[in-house]
Amino acid sequence: MGSLAGLIFLILIFGSLYLLVMYPQIRGPAADVEVNAVLTPSGLLSEYQVTFQFVDDMSYSQFLLYLNSQKFVSMNDYETRTIADKQSISIQNDSSSRTIRITAKQPFDPNNVTTTIRLNKYPDSWEFIDNSIVNSSYLPEKYLNKFTYNLAVPTDLINANTLENSSSWWMDGKQLTWHINRNKNPLNPLGDNIASQTIYAKFKVPDQNTIPRIYFIIIGGLIILAVIILVVKRR
Repeated sequence: MGSLAGLIFLILIFGSLYLLVMYPQIRGPAADVEVNAVLTPSGLLSEYQVTFQFVDDMSYSQFLLYLNSQKFVSMNDYETRTIADKQSISIQNDSSSRTIRITAKQPFDPNNVTTTIRLNKYPDSWEFIDNSIVNSSYLPEKYLNKFTYNLAVPTDLINANTLENSSSWWMDGKQLTWHINRNKNPLNPLGDNIASQTIYAKFKVPDQNTIPRIYFIIIGGLIILAVIILVVKRR
């Protein structure tokens, strides 16, 4: 009985040593990344937000050490090095939650503001291309653990390098999602060998004169509400 207790004690000690000391060092830094982007019919990104959630203090600290080793004066200098108009971007760094959030302050033309996002306009189609993750624009690629990219395009989809897309009855266009999960965990510290993607979507040319579907829904709702109020008042 005593030998069994001793064995369990040793397993707990070595297990704790691995999880708290060896595993983070073997795995290296890790962060979960989420991008949300909305493209308008006029070709502007009306929403663009990138969020990193570092999985532990060591990962966050190593990122700060990396910035220092690359001679960047501040985090903002690093995060905006692919942004032409740096004033159009807001960066929030919450060290308590190990979260960094990059947000566009207003709608912008990606061709004019960034060097990693392109909107190619052809007579019969438009193409959206985002190389920011592949090019490690906001975070060193080796840090990537889980990655989610959500993109709303204003018209019907022609082609994209993701199998996940959906549409809604109240919005025009398509909602596209890209996922990567390298599954870094104690039994798989380096994660699965999954390459980062260039985000690519090809869709129909938007009609600049088309009234968004949501407007008809709002107007229809107001008409129904007005009719109900009129009927109630006449009673």
